Amino acid sequence: SGILTGGCNNIESLNLRDNRMGDGGIKFIADALASSTTSSSASSNRTKTKLAHLDVGWNAIRETGIKALCEMLQTNDTLRCLSLESNRVNEESSKLLADVLRTNTTLRSLNLKGTAVPVPGAQALALGLRTNSTLTELDLSCNRSMGEEGVAAIAKSLSTTHQNEEDDGNTTTNLQILKLDGNRVYLQATTALHTMITSNSTLVQLHLRSCFIIDEVAEVIADALTPSSSGGGCCSLQILNLQGNQIGPVGAGHLSHALKTNRSLTMLNVAKNKPWGVTGVEEFAKGLVGNSTLQVLNVAHNFECQSRNLGGCIIAVVALRNALFFPPLSKDDRDNDDDDDDDDDD
Repeated sequence: SGILTGGCNNIESLNLRDNRMGDGGIKFIADALASSTTSSSASSNRTKTKLAHLDVGWNAIRETGIKALCEMLQTNDTLRCLSLESNRVNEESSKLLADVLRTNTTLRSLNLKGTAVPVPGAQALALGLRTNSTLTELDLSCNRSMGEEGVAAIAKSLSTTHQNEEDDGNTTTNLQILKLDGNRVYLQATTALHTMITSNSTLVQLHLRSCFIIDEVAEVIADALTPSSSGGGCCSLQILNLQGNQIGPVGAGHLSHALKTNRSLTMLNVAKNKPWGVTGVEEFAKGLVGNSTLQVLNVAHNFECQSRNLGGCIIAVVALRNALFFPPLSKDDRDNDDDDDDDDDD
């Protein structure tokens, strides 16, 4: 804590990962930051800091330490990014963090990756999110302990439709990046994600890597990406990460259908899913024809390119190549080509 209250008051980013500080060590850090505000009420014997980014991941922090950090966040007005990755956030700690989300107007990024958040904890965080209008990034990856119920609760809290149904005057969230990698996303959670995607106009990144997503779930997600899917709902997602799931050729077809009309996605990652085979790749390629917004596409490890099926792989590659680089001509272009051919005959 001497770094924060001593002469090094120009430090804006502090990385203390994997130092095994425990609750005792983190309390010293929290105490130093509690009074290190930019307001005139700051204690006169404390040096004001500019610390905006604090990473205390992998430090064996538990409820007592989380409580100290939450108390600090009630008064600190400089910290914008906090990482608690791979510490332990139990139900009580989750409720404390939810209280912070209700009152803190400075924090922009919160990393709770791998913190073993339980189902009630995720539900508490969801309630806190509903009244927070300043957090822009939330990482809840690798928290399988919160189950489908937890994922659904978070998604519902970010759904403006859900908030309107509650009609309690809550502020619409401004979250832009949601990371749920490594959690379980089955049909129950996907239904809530569908509503979130089609009703939330601020969310631009959704990360669902290694979430056990199968074709049926991919169909629901694809439907949310389709502009007309919610009777006027609008998808604002620009980046969607579906890497490492169980999406096969059927799911690829559903995503292809969405890409035909979706005009928000600029990056799609569907690498390392189930082998799509020739049929799956050809079907997926159809969705790329005429899509003018997608800029980054990752389909690594999806072809079934085995030596015994090399011919089929080449067919699949040709289909993808044609969709990306040689799209079919429009009717006007075909008419123009016919006119040019007539001129050549003359």
